[in-house]
Amino acid sequence: MGKRMAAKRVGWGGVLIVFLFWLLWTGMTGTAFVASLLGFGRQIWSYTFVPVDAVLLEKGIDESDDDKPFVKYRYVVAGKEYESTRINFAYSSTNSREYSEEILPPANTGEKLTAYHAPRDPATAVLTRGTTSLDLLVPLFLLPFHAISVGGALFFIDFWRSRSLGRPWLGVSVCENDINGTLIKFYEVSPLVAALIAMGGVAFVLIFVVTMIPSVWLPSSLKAPLAWGTVALAAVFAWRKAQQTSTRLFFDPFRNTLTYSPSKSGIEQTFDLQSLEAVTRVTSGSLLTDGEKGPTIEIALAVGEGKRLSLLKAQDEEFAERIVDWLSGLLKIGVRQEVTQEDDDFEDEEFNAGYDEEDDEEDDEEDDEEDDEEDDEEDDEEDDEEDDEEDDEEDDEED
Repeated sequence: MGKRMAAKRVGWGGVLIVFLFWLLWTGMTGTAFVASLLGFGRQIWSYTFVPVDAVLLEKGIDESDDDKPFVKYRYVVAGKEYESTRINFAYSSTNSREYSEEILPPANTGEKLTAYHAPRDPATAVLTRGTTSLDLLVPLFLLPFHAISVGGALFFIDFWRSRSLGRPWLGVSVCENDINGTLIKFYEVSPLVAALIAMGGVAFVLIFVVTMIPSVWLPSSLKAPLAWGTVALAAVFAWRKAQQTSTRLFFDPFRNTLTYSPSKSGIEQTFDLQSLEAVTRVTSGSLLTDGEKGPTIEIALAVGEGKRLSLLKAQDEEFAERIVDWLSGLLKIGVRQEVTQEDDDFEDEEFNAGYDEEDDEEDDEEDDEEDDEEDDEEDDEEDDEEDDEEDDEEDDEED
């Protein structure tokens, strides 16, 4: 009885559910991004503001509103008195008492300080002009959430582009040149995805690190630049690491050769293009339907002398089929399907239980049939013996 079944594929229904969740998530994070971007733009606009003498009426920190700082000051422009409660145009919620204390003006209530108002709108005023390093922390806090949104966008782009290209868009890089040849890179993880994950993960950790380090140890003016520098380095490192773990194929049309460089050893091997036999798809392990365990599909090139050049491994059957069909058409060679037996003891109790019960039922039915046949044979023998005895008795009576 066949126990290998086709792996589940993500249908359009699943894609639609993911798309709706992505739209909701992106809408929320996008709103926060637009708010912070507008605030940053108005911070730059405040460089054009005109200074004016003002009197501080009140200041403090509202503990009931995420330690949000508040102020109130009065100033006079062209003989008209104005009041304002704006410190600057930056995103106002810091969720940190330490940062709120840094934002507040050093003046005490009733003391004079300098405010800045818009030249054409005196009612619009701030206490600090321009941008500060603290303005860079808000995008850092939002970066992990934006990374999820961008990752979802990459998923849908790959879903669409892979169907138009006939091959995966992420994870495979093709550089075609009629003069030099064609270079194909198979990545274990796409460099773009690796950099995105590194940026989001490091930024998420730095959110807590930055808020926990006191300004006495590290000035606030240095926290944001150092944090963003760390995020950038993490992204570059992840990108380069993903580039280094790629398996490369280079087709030279002039020499009619194929150069193979595996990701692990990096040792180049050169083969004649005529030695290519087929694109092999080697499936090992059981194909299960529970989504928890599944097969490992290795895609390779079969060359002469029984050699096999491993390109990549996948557990998504649709992804593997797309790669195999694309390579077969590109190299103009056939496809070879192989199934290994090395993982026959790969079991899932719940999945195989049904098969065991069916096998037991079949065995019981076979045993019953054999027993019935034996019983029939014994009955036939007994009938024959009885007939023989009756015949003998009749012969004796006749004699």
